[in-house]
Amino acid sequence: MMHVLVVDEPSQDDSGVYECVRVRRSDGMAVEGRQRNITISKTRGQMRVLNISKSLVEITEGESIEIFVEIDIYPASEYKHRWYKTYNMWGESVRREEVNEVFTSTARREKSDSWRSERLHIANAETDDAGIYQLEVRIGEDFGTTLNWTVVVHPLKREVDISMVSHNNLGNDVVLVGSTVVVSCKINDENVEGIKLQVYNVSEKRWIDASSAQLEIQKYTYDSFLRWNVTLLNDTTFRCIDERNAEEQKLLIRLSAITEMDIIRVERDGHIFLICRLPIGEEGEVYWFKDDEGIGPINATVENFVQNFPVDTSIFSSPTGKFECMADTDSDRVSQFYEV
Repeated sequence: MMHVLVVDEPSQDDSGVYECVRVRRSDGMAVEGRQRNITISKTRGQMRVLNISKSLVEITEGESIEIFVEIDIYPASEYKHRWYKTYNMWGESVRREEVNEVFTSTARREKSDSWRSERLHIANAETDDAGIYQLEVRIGEDFGTTLNWTVVVHPLKREVDISMVSHNNLGNDVVLVGSTVVVSCKINDENVEGIKLQVYNVSEKRWIDASSAQLEIQKYTYDSFLRWNVTLLNDTTFRCIDERNAEEQKLLIRLSAITEMDIIRVERDGHIFLICRLPIGEEGEVYWFKDDEGIGPINATVENFVQNFPVDTSIFSSPTGKFECMADTDSDRVSQFYEV
């Protein structure tokens, strides 16, 4: 004999444990029962995950990426899916692109019309294959979900690169005296263990590590960064070192007290000296002119974070008049005039 319970137009409130109990007619006591847990979906489209690979895939360059999920779906005829990869790089917004060539979709009718297997396989993976892989599923008009896997691909050879950024950057790793700079150590790996950012202490003649409190660690899909905010009052050398493979890169940041050419006047022992000053880092030849007379190139002296190119005006036929300092630098020709 079969007994059937029918619930017309079921809702989520009808979810729960249903039990069919057989009782004796003689005394009404229960003899045996069967229970069934029923869950009513709030949507017509439904999905149940049967088996799924780990959400974190961590491999080394050259190994394979394998992602899979087995699901039960309803209704099978309205099932749609797409694979995407999301990644982010420093200085850019997060990118998302569709993956079309490395996945397989399987339906096994002998198991069930509702059974599906989705797999993504990348053989001989490269570091560019790292990212967050997403399987976007839609069933009908009212159900949608996204499954995520994070894939980390470590490089065969870890490399470091050191650089700096400052609002007062004059080029050629030169900044104004007292500037705050951000020294960055870039690593082509998600793992920064064994990476150190150091500064050279001139007086103690040794390298000093940046403390963990001073460092900011930023991780992106393909690279990681150690960043150190430092205010500089002297020329300073930094280095980024990978203790794992003894690779290092150094960076010398020089300071300048001025940003452009100028001329100052100094009187000494009855002579008038004009000093043409150039910022640190401006490389080139400097000449002094007055009328048709010229002298140079002038040898520079560096003092107080400035390049000085002095001339004694008495060496000209007349120590007074309009003088010109001209510099042929690597980037431009610049000049300044000064009248005595």
